[in-house]
This record gives sequence, C-alpha cells and structure tokens, in this order.
Amino acid sequence: MTYQSHMLRSAFLAIVLLATVEWTVAQDSTMQKSHEFGWVSFGGGIGGPGWGGDVHLSYQRDKLWISARVLGVSEITILGPTPAESVGDIAFMCGWPFSSDHPNGGVSIGISYVKIVRRGRYLGRGSGFFSEDRYEEIKSNTFGLAGDLQVIKPIFPILGVGLSVSGNLNSERSYVALFVTFQMGKLK
Repeated sequence: MTYQSHMLRSAFLAIVLLATVEWTVAQDSTMQKSHEFGWVSFGGGIGGPGWGGDVHLSYQRDKLWISARVLGVSEITILGPTPAESVGDIAFMCGWPFSSDHPNGGVSIGISYVKIVRRGRYLGRGSGFFSEDRYEEIKSNTFGLAGDLQVIKPIFPILGVGLSVSGNLNSERSYVALFVTFQMGKLK
C-alpha cells in the first residue's frame, strides 16, 4: 500500500468515525443539548487554479466547532494544455462558531493532506485536429495548514445556504477558494 493511499484511507476512516459519533449523539435524546448541531455542507465555486467544490462534515457544541473537509479545485481545459493543474485536500479542523445558539458560521483551522498536479516541461503537441499542448505531469503531496471562514443562513431546521472561504497554506502550492454552499442537518 502506498503512502498516499494509506493517508486517504486514514482520512476516510476519520470522517466516518466523526459521522458515526455525530449520528450516535444525535440519536440519544438524553445527551441532546439545545446548543448541539451537526450538518453536512457541500458547495462549488472558484479558487486556486480554477473551478471546484468542497464537502464538509461539521459538528458544533456550544462554542466548539469540529469539521472534516474534502476540497478539490482544477483548471477547466477544453482543448487546452494537458494535464490540467489541480489541487485538493483532506482536512481536519477545529474552530469557533460565531454563535453558540445556532450554526450561522465561524472560523476554523486545522491540518490537511494536500495533493497537487502541475505541468512540467513541454512535451509537444498531440496529433489530430483537436490536439492540445502536452506537458510533463508533476504530482506531489504534502501537509498543510487548512483554514475556513463560513457564513451560514439556516432556511429551515434542516436546510441552509451560505458562503465559504477556504484556504490552505503549504510548501508546494498554497491556495484560496470561494464557494457557495448548502447545508443539510440539524441547524436549529
């Protein structure tokens, strides 16, 4: 098993564990507090090298906010150079919500595993009428410092909309992204 697949598997298991704990706490009415919330957030927008999206699994209890994030941004290369440059991360974050009464957003930071694809030296042009410039594909992985600033507007007790500014500071390729998001879960 490669190091990358081991890291991805570990991140996936951590997300499943967080989701299981969140679901278990939500099912036990004796543990349910009035200031305890859990939701899944997904969105799309622009950032880094192009367009992308993110998925967050979040849990808030009073003034503590824990979340796991999977984010990816890639160039859209229609008849453009290949490979498309891209960046993505799996992050585990802890933060502070704007309010403990209901989830309306907050700030969080944490650690992330980052995967990057870049173009290297020029290899030539492909054959055919719709050919594109081809470049060497350079793949790299690193760890980074992930951050999020989210604003959430609950519309219904289980549905909300919002904005998310996500970023990652790392040694290979740091980036910032802006996403329009939708939340589903216990929001009120």
